[in-house]
Amino acid sequence: MKYKQTAPSENVIPQEVSANKLRACMVCGLVKTFNQFVVFGCENCPSLIDVRVADRERVATVTTSLFSGLVSVTRPLDSWVAKWQRVSRLVPGCYAIAVRAALPEDILEELEEKGLQVPRTRATAAAYEYS
Repeated sequence: MKYKQTAPSENVIPQEVSANKLRACMVCGLVKTFNQFVVFGCENCPSLIDVRVADRERVATVTTSLFSGLVSVTRPLDSWVAKWQRVSRLVPGCYAIAVRAALPEDILEELEEKGLQVPRTRATAAAYEYS
């Protein structure tokens, strides 16, 4: 999905700075608080979290606190970092440099049934070993 370049919305800027309160979307790496994912979902992956339901269990399943690094992108189309992290076509916001968790098989199958492709892991994620 190509995103029209605008200023980041308050929905995608983490409202807490405490690392243990932040979570990353396991598909795109967008970082927000758990409650922001519950209320607003993931702006890059709207079919992943249905915000009309506010399903906390679903949010816990498709987001993770196991990520390394953080990059803030305000103008993704102009940013070499956004291109390097493969987020240049996503909404402005904060992104994990490496997500160290994977979506469960049932979620992957659900997305494939909807005809959605789960992007491959960003190259920087391969540098981290899973513990």
